[in-house]
Amino acid sequence: MLLMTGAARPELITVRPSPLAELCAALHALDEPEHHPASQAWLSAVHHDITDDLLARATVWAPLWGAFRARYLLPLTTGPERSLDAELAGVSRLSVEAFTALTLEALISKNRTSGEPPQDPAGALRRLRPISLRRYDLGLRLIDDPARFRDELLDFLAAFAAALLDEEWRRVRADVDADARARQRQLRLDASRRPSTASAPHRTTRPA
Repeated sequence: MLLMTGAARPELITVRPSPLAELCAALHALDEPEHHPASQAWLSAVHHDITDDLLARATVWAPLWGAFRARYLLPLTTGPERSLDAELAGVSRLSVEAFTALTLEALISKNRTSGEPPQDPAGALRRLRPISLRRYDLGLRLIDDPARFRDELLDFLAAFAAALLDEEWRRVRADVDADARARQRQLRLDASRRPSTASAPHRTTRPA
């Protein structure tokens, strides 16, 4: 997981494993398997073991980890790695207003035609209706009761991880850690090669 704390300069990028980010990447692969051929073995095992109820719930929530993932499903802060429970607790501590805005942003996602997602419920639903009924239905649930919406989402994420991802996370953890260390070393190397801002030539553009 790459976490940028400012502009995309190497010294402002933190690399750390995120169980929540990995969980949502797995759920994305479950929803769009044709885009993730390397995950077929894991997906086959999931479909063998998953209950109908859990699969139905995964399908309902899937727009939140589509091509435009809800921002709170990625690390929100820098610092040391946190457990999945701690990351989910962080989502639960967001204000209702922030959670609602970030959820609408994810639901509208790449279908945004201009500006930020509308803040008024009617405007948000007007944007969601032509995108897809699945996103529109989630929008209705969110606006009707955002606190309950969040509780049900977090309950699903915890249940899916416990049933189908915890063992896989333990299996791949060593590879994830090794990849994170390699990326962090490369970032430090890139930062050391970056010219100092103070010594870089200053250019101005003269008006024509």
